[in-house]
Amino acid sequence: MNEQSSCINVLAVSPVDADLVILSNLIGHSVWAFESAANAADAEAILHQGRIQVVLCDSQLPDADWKRVLRTAQSLPCPPEVIVISRVADERLWAEVLNLGAWDVLLKPFRAKEVYTMVHSAWRHWTCNHSLRRKVASEVGTSHRVAATATSR
Repeated sequence: MNEQSSCINVLAVSPVDADLVILSNLIGHSVWAFESAANAADAEAILHQGRIQVVLCDSQLPDADWKRVLRTAQSLPCPPEVIVISRVADERLWAEVLNLGAWDVLLKPFRAKEVYTMVHSAWRHWTCNHSLRRKVASEVGTSHRVAATATSR
């Protein structure tokens, strides 16, 4: 499957219905799959299903903040990239987002090109990391099988 036809599974987490509608409309015009959640608890349930590659998460949620969603994402075997959504992104927020391991900050109001570019960039990074994880796991598995065979002789 080439990159152009690859389906990116995107989860948008926001208590603002209008934001979810805008993102759904933008992503609905692509080959990407879109899911949404209004709070961190619902987002966690979706994340634990293991099919999301990119999360767009509002900086403030009714039951938590973006950091809770990020921690959940980072605890998964193949953690999705998290993009924080904010109306105002000062240097403090940007630094915190990047230092804690989220991908980037997406500003409101949304601009289609910026959404597409940022999500695609995060997905490419996720894909690279996912491929690397599989390769390392495969190599570790092979070396363990070789070592087990050698010691059983």
